Amino acid sequence: MAWGVALTLALLAGLGWGLGRLYPHVFLTEWAYWGGVKGIEAARWLFGPGS
Repeated sequence: MAWGVALTLALLAGLGWGLGRLYPHVFLTEWAYWGGVKGIEAARWLFGPGS
């Protein structure tokens, strides 16, 4: 079971790396967008809804 999970993660990581090399602008934009969204949510959670 653990081997299957490790293999799946390795395949997904390899696929993500390959796609990132082919379409870096798409992946960078998506990472930046989601990172920003999560950062804003974390800030609101930490400092309250008025921040």
